[in-house]
Amino acid sequence: MPADITNTIEATKTFKTIEGMRIVITLEIRECSWPTRRSYIDQSPTPTYTELSFVGDIFRKFHKEPDNCGQCSESIRNLLPTINEPNRIILTRILDLWDEYHLATRCITLNQLNALKEANLPTYWNPETNTWMLENHPEIYNEGNVKFGNEWFVRITPDEVIQEVKQIFKVN
Repeated sequence: MPADITNTIEATKTFKTIEGMRIVITLEIRECSWPTRRSYIDQSPTPTYTELSFVGDIFRKFHKEPDNCGQCSESIRNLLPTINEPNRIILTRILDLWDEYHLATRCITLNQLNALKEANLPTYWNPETNTWMLENHPEIYNEGNVKFGNEWFVRITPDEVIQEVKQIFKVN
């Protein structure tokens, strides 16, 4: 069952490189309702939440169709040296927020994420079970009744982050 989106705000911000390329970032701020979602911090019920969605388009000079689009934050990050200040600082912050808060969901709990980072362990997608796998590490794989990679959890986007993106993208 997908989330029920009750309200959406959409805005775009455009940046130009010194070579004349255009980078267009589109932001959506969505009010979501998903009765079965739980918090990734403590697994408490989180049936409503605000979600940020970022997508990008990269256009070469004089081109009307993008060369790269969608979830292309790394490609945009590679172009940062070609963006003049202060726009480079603004774009860097947008990319950091994109990496941190895009879609507000995680397939693991906060404790599992921290343990995974500490152990520096690889994960892989298992198409047969349609889940993320992490073998031979039960201390990370299971947290109570939560198996690693078997459920999507909500990461609540702090109000100050929502206000910051609204300010950056100049929306109310």
